[in-house]
Amino acid sequence: MRKALLAAAGLMLLAGPALAAGDSCLRVGQIYDWKAKDSSTLIVEDTFHRKFKVDLLGSCINLTFKQRIGFASPGGTSLSCLSGGDTVFFRDSTLGKQKCSVKEVSAYTPEMEKADKDAEAAKKAGEAPQEPPKPL
Repeated sequence: MRKALLAAAGLMLLAGPALAAGDSCLRVGQIYDWKAKDSSTLIVEDTFHRKFKVDLLGSCINLTFKQRIGFASPGGTSLSCLSGGDTVFFRDSTLGKQKCSVKEVSAYTPEMEKADKDAEAAKKAGEAPQEPPKPL
C-alpha cells in the first residue's frame, strides 16, 4: 500500500506541469523571469514558460528600475503558490529594503499580452490606449 502511494505521488509530480497548464498557480520556487510592467504590475514567467500577471497593492516605488527582486509566500515551501497577501521585495539604493504586497495573481494570456503591446504602441504613437481584455 505504501509503495502504491509513493508511486502515485511520484506520478503526480511528473504530471504536475501538464495537469496544471491551465491554472494560475505561480509556484515561488519555479519563477524563471519577470518584468515590471509599471510600479504596480509584474509579468512573471515560470520554468514552464507560462506567464502570470501579478498585481500589487498600491505603487511599489522604483520597481521598474530593478534587476533583482524576491518573492515570499508564507506557505513555507518552494511549491507554494504566490497569492494575495504574499510579498515582493527588493533593495533600493535610496530607500533601502522595499516590500510590496501581492494583491492578485492571474494567468497572463496571449490575448492580454497582445492588448498590452497594442496599448504600448498606441501610447508611443500618441493614441488613446484600449482596455485590455478581462480574463475568462
